[in-house]
Amino acid sequence: MLPKVAGLILERTRRESHAFCEDLINVAIDKGRFSGSVVLGDNICEINVSGSGLATQTIVETLVRDENPKVSLPTNPRVYIISREDLPWLPPLEWARGWIANHQIVPELVSYPFRVFLDRHTGQVYVYDTRSRTGVVWIRHQFQTDLRGMITPFRLMWSWLATSIGASVIHASAVHTKHGTAVFAGASGSGKSTTALNLALRGDYLISDDCLWVQDEKCYPVFSRAKVDGDSSIANTLIQHHIALSTYSTIGRSKAFFTIAELNKRRLSPTRVVHIFFPHISPTSRHLMLTPRPSYRRLERDSGRELFTNGVRSRLRIANLCNNVPASLLCLAPDTDKNTNLIHAVLQRN
Repeated sequence: MLPKVAGLILERTRRESHAFCEDLINVAIDKGRFSGSVVLGDNICEINVSGSGLATQTIVETLVRDENPKVSLPTNPRVYIISREDLPWLPPLEWARGWIANHQIVPELVSYPFRVFLDRHTGQVYVYDTRSRTGVVWIRHQFQTDLRGMITPFRLMWSWLATSIGASVIHASAVHTKHGTAVFAGASGSGKSTTALNLALRGDYLISDDCLWVQDEKCYPVFSRAKVDGDSSIANTLIQHHIALSTYSTIGRSKAFFTIAELNKRRLSPTRVVHIFFPHISPTSRHLMLTPRPSYRRLERDSGRELFTNGVRSRLRIANLCNNVPASLLCLAPDTDKNTNLIHAVLQRN
């Protein structure tokens, strides 16, 4: 009897999860208004918002906008951002209490063809319909959306969207050099963002400092801004280069940020990734080549941790990238010039 009972409970939970997703999406579509298009790889995603609250505007502003707005097409993926002011309460979600308590994504076994995550820390809700490529973000507290809108778990929405159109989102920085695109991956604090910024300040082109959209072995930014510790030496260097640093006043000790376009001063067409670096702090500057298997394990682990988990299709794309692109451990010394010279030397030998 137990399997039958379990099956009945699963089916009921599945129906309730589908009803929750459908209700939330329908309300978002009804209340949302077209705000503009953003660039995701070689795709255009339409952003629709309700109201004019700080939270919704903050999220929209952090994304890479389409400089040549295109006509709205039925095939374009769409993301709706709706706040508590426009939808004071959510549809019934008793079915999801266990996953909320454990801070987990609702399993696809329950939610498919939808993806669902209810963030117990911020109260934000993420729903994505894989069939229509329609996403909804419901924001409970306006003041909780600042720079954290650029990091986990908001990038989860872009990861779901990427998977549905043949791309992946990874937790990494990337820089375009004359030798091709270099990716810097690793856990927070490993030095990837600092390394990418140092390269950009020495003439290379910063693609992203935190979150990459990878498609056909090419890297694209998801967010238009980069973060930096406001008290760091690299922040002072940015100011000396007349790069404006800003902060949000909605949260204490928030990191500063700047617009990547201000640093780059020019636009470049995407190029293929030619090397993946896994940096870490060390007394000396050197590198050690990696085979595809450990490269995949590191890249998938770091990205999966930030996204809670990678889907099967995303893992396959990451594995394919690691099979086709050389990788190495990168030991970062205190001497920034030595690090930069080593990276360029490795890229030149590719």
